[in-house]
Amino acid sequence: MRSAMMFAVPLFVSGCVGYACTDLMVYSVSVSVVDATGAPYVPEDVTYSVDGGPETSCEPGFGVEYAHHFACGFDEPGDFVIRVYDAGAVVAEEAVEVRQTFDRCHVEPVELEIEV
Repeated sequence: MRSAMMFAVPLFVSGCVGYACTDLMVYSVSVSVVDATGAPYVPEDVTYSVDGGPETSCEPGFGVEYAHHFACGFDEPGDFVIRVYDAGAVVAEEAVEVRQTFDRCHVEPVELEIEV
């Protein structure tokens, strides 16, 4: 009995052994672009940068009904700057922080609506 107790105590003291992360990728920021009336607006491009790094184009939604939706970054944490371009110029810009989940496997996705 005593040897069983000695074995059990280290299990409780050691805490979590670890987490098993999945291979699924989680978007960092989901952007929906709308006009002043709240109607869907399809811009020329939507880009993002993380922690002051280079700008990268966001992935556009599929089909006409989702053309105003964009996925920016996958499982990337950090300080994001999202820019909406039309006619070669920035027409809107938003900043948002994306954090990792407690298990550090993925990020907590942020949903953002940007009005142009």
